[in-house]
Amino acid sequence: MSTLKERIQSDIKVAMKAREAGALKKELLKVVLAEFSRVEDASKQLSDAEYQAIIKKTVKNLKEVGTDKANQEIEILQEYLPAELAADFIESEINKLVSDGASNIGVIMGYFKKNYEGQYDGRIVSAAARQALS
Repeated sequence: MSTLKERIQSDIKVAMKAREAGALKKELLKVVLAEFSRVEDASKQLSDAEYQAIIKKTVKNLKEVGTDKANQEIEILQEYLPAELAADFIESEINKLVSDGASNIGVIMGYFKKNYEGQYDGRIVSAAARQALS
């Protein structure tokens, strides 16, 4: 079983014991686990990166809602996502790739997908790559 999924299950138990203080977290994490179950096949467990992609999609949807409750839920879910790479780090990595001979966006995007899965915003990397290649 995935360590991220196990962590969420454990956090639900802790939130249940906290009763009132953990009610929002418990309900939110139960929804996330239900979404995991919906996506999983009976024969295949998802990887942590795939679970994180589901959580990122949930965060994106909550940002569109924009209510105070949605913002609280976003804060809770951020605990389960890796920190995103800083823009200056992304630019320096792209500049290294370009100086090493990367000549198109596909090579750069592939590098980030392979090495930093789930830790970057593809739009930021794409924009920085276009700028570096022009």
